[in-house]
Amino acid sequence: MTTHRPADFSLAKAVGSRSFTPRRSDVPVLLALLAEEDDALQRDVELALARIHAGPHGEDSVVKEISNALQVSKPPLRGRLARALGRLCAAVDSAAAREALLALCFDEDQKTQRNAVIALGKLRPGLRVPSVEDTLLRLWARPLASPLARSVAEALGKVGGEPALVGLHAARTDDAELRKALDKAILILTRTLGRTETKIDLGVPPLHPILVDLHCRPGLEPWLMDELRRLGAPQHGGHGTARLLAEVPPVQLFESRVFTRLGFPLSPRRGSLEEAVATALASEEAHRILATWTRGTIRYRLHWIGGGHRRALAFRVAQLVSARAPELVNDPTESPWVAMVRAEGGYVHVELVPRVPDPRFTYRQRDVPGASHPTLAAALVRAAGARADDIVWDPFAGAATELIERARAGPYKELHGTDLDPRALEAAAGNLAAAGIAGVKLERADARTHVVPGVSLVLTNPPMGRRVLRGDVGPLLDEVVGHVAKLLHPKGRFAWYSPLPRRTAASAVAVGLTMVTRREVDMGGFTAELQVFRL
Repeated sequence: MTTHRPADFSLAKAVGSRSFTPRRSDVPVLLALLAEEDDALQRDVELALARIHAGPHGEDSVVKEISNALQVSKPPLRGRLARALGRLCAAVDSAAAREALLALCFDEDQKTQRNAVIALGKLRPGLRVPSVEDTLLRLWARPLASPLARSVAEALGKVGGEPALVGLHAARTDDAELRKALDKAILILTRTLGRTETKIDLGVPPLHPILVDLHCRPGLEPWLMDELRRLGAPQHGGHGTARLLAEVPPVQLFESRVFTRLGFPLSPRRGSLEEAVATALASEEAHRILATWTRGTIRYRLHWIGGGHRRALAFRVAQLVSARAPELVNDPTESPWVAMVRAEGGYVHVELVPRVPDPRFTYRQRDVPGASHPTLAAALVRAAGARADDIVWDPFAGAATELIERARAGPYKELHGTDLDPRALEAAAGNLAAAGIAGVKLERADARTHVVPGVSLVLTNPPMGRRVLRGDVGPLLDEVVGHVAKLLHPKGRFAWYSPLPRRTAASAVAVGLTMVTRREVDMGGFTAELQVFRL
């Protein structure tokens, strides 16, 4: 059914809305609008044409209309029509649009040629069409003006194969801008062609003791250090980090449940950022790490801590590294290694971080708002301690993370979890099943009144007043503290993260609890205090 348009309808205005899709009958008017000297209108028209083409009845009618217009148009409209065809190819792969662009690569108008070449270089990633590479190589073999030559080189770097790499390597030029485009195209194409299946195997022991940085939420360092003492020689590495001189295969470090990620720090370097990073990555130290645990092509990407993407800087670093260590391939999309770069105190620090699946928390099948990160729950368990006769209660069970981490820590007598939200209890049941933990008593109940006979350990992450129960949670926390004090078995423990540490500490003392541990912890955007009390 055709929608009626008002009398004052203007197609030129309507195309400015991304939600407006023109009719196929509008195409001739849209093509006429491309002749207007208005850059914003031209862009809107191109996008509108692409929406028609991508629609359920677009077929190749838009391409035919544009091809017919090209038969009679002159510059600069020809170049705009070529750009419109490129938009169609970007929206939906169209053989007809692609063929039209290939023909325009040899157009008499250089702007039209260049727009066609640029469009072909933007074909969807992974789409390899031999005719595109062949056409671009035939064009590359001709004497070309610098702007067009740069565009052809860039396009070949993105959609070419081995023949394109040979052709780019063979090019000789004194034009600095063209040389820059060539180098970038060669780097990108080498990376693409060098992609093979790469795996990281952290099960291999290091040939010599090696430094490993294990990162945790700031505030959890003491419990992380305790976990690491049985795995090597831990050293305090700074805020949110523990450093370990490890002799065991890195996979064994996942026995610790408190760290969030691990990495291998390289020796700090001085000098310019790009030179320092390139020197670190091309070093024997880096090679030893990367070669020990990589199976296949060594691929890496750069991550600038606190510095955004920095694409130009990343490209310059990749060039330097490629010249010094050709076996390393910079690959920002499919890299098993991340080089984390941080400049601090006059030094540049580079850490090699392997991207591997974390085997510790696969039980996280379901989540709920405000649920603990498993490393926070694990640290809470470590701080409270685990006893074989524990009767454990989590009054705000959520997704059951604390209960699961307590079960992972060692034997216990009973596990109880309560929550007022039935969706949370459903998530908790699913996660407990995924973790293979049976016999847990889950109930819908109020934390201020529920009774667990003989409870010896209360372990929980209560509402923080941010994502659930927004507002002043102080009265609720006071009531829970008082209720827990009445329930706890002699020598029982109560451990939680408090968003109001002074208030809850005072409430606990007032009802006869003794504070044994308190430490400020980064909860991910805000802080709370890990508090442990005993009766």
